Amino acid sequence: MKTRILSFVLSILLIFSLTGCSWNLTSKKKIIDLYRKNESTFISAVGSGDLTTVKKLRGIREISTRGEGEDAEIEFYCGGTGLVPSSSYYGILYIEKADTVFLQLIDSSSEWFADGDGYRYKQADGDNDFYYEPLGNGFFYYEEHY
Repeated sequence: MKTRILSFVLSILLIFSLTGCSWNLTSKKKIIDLYRKNESTFISAVGSGDLTTVKKLRGIREISTRGEGEDAEIEFYCGGTGLVPSSSYYGILYIEKADTVFLQLIDSSSEWFADGDGYRYKQADGDNDFYYEPLGNGFFYYEEHY
């Protein structure tokens, strides 16, 4: 009887732990697939300012906004790994004037450079490393490593 109860409890714990992990997207491919499958939802949400439909998407853990007007950014956080001071964050970022922002960054800083299909920042005197890849319509896949 005790082994049945123990097996049941362990099964429940395993189910909860696996479910929790499935919400922590850190795979570039899976995050980009999430965006591609729901592109119209993302575009509508940032256009209207109503982010509730995107919040309901499986894989979006948190949404935060920064700035206003042309400097506005919306971060769709999908997951992360590690603990501070050695942590990584993954998701989708919306920047309204994205093209001009990244061109200005690359032109004005030796720490930003084109890398494959995106842009990378490597901190000269530290270990911060950021990568942003355009997805279209002002959206980017991002990963940030601290």
